[in-house]
Amino acid sequence: MMSMKLFFKKFGEALFTFFIAVLFIIFSPIILILFLIKTVSDYFKYKKSRYYRDTHEKYTWMCASSEYVVFYNAVKAAELPVEYYRNNQIKEAGYGYFVYKDTLLICDYDSDSVYFDKEREEWFAYDAKDCVLLESEIKKEIEAVNEFLGENRCSKAVIFIESSMLEGVPEKHYELIEFSPVSERDLASALKKSALFSK
Repeated sequence: MMSMKLFFKKFGEALFTFFIAVLFIIFSPIILILFLIKTVSDYFKYKKSRYYRDTHEKYTWMCASSEYVVFYNAVKAAELPVEYYRNNQIKEAGYGYFVYKDTLLICDYDSDSVYFDKEREEWFAYDAKDCVLLESEIKKEIEAVNEFLGENRCSKAVIFIESSMLEGVPEKHYELIEFSPVSERDLASALKKSALFSK
């Protein structure tokens, strides 16, 4: 005969399983509907974008939010003399290189990819395995772009970075890197105001 303690344990487990199943049944349609709304919204946003009009690149999930697509649209909206080179070897939506004169424009750094170490007073970037000095990472990027273009076109880089990430950070001078603060809400206007394009 089952003891009362074992009975209540089994009953509790069954009740918990039932509760989780009910929650899943209730919330999974809501999550699915939100997922569909977000996907459809992104699809139409992409189809209306300047990037799609110029490239006719096939839609991939959430590609309207790709940093490259967003940056491309902002560059075109600001009517800046920036050249764009799509790297089709990378499948990520819009992945490519933005070049202005001899400068590589970098748009895909955010709080998940770079940070400032206050103790060492250095900017670091996350790579696939570790964090490395940002300067050495940028040097690699410049070399990769020049190899892709088949010429030594870029000699430096400007990183367009969310202005909030530069707050409270001492100004650091690098040979290869400049930082240009931007606002994601109005990227085109921020790009127009960038010192880079007034030189």
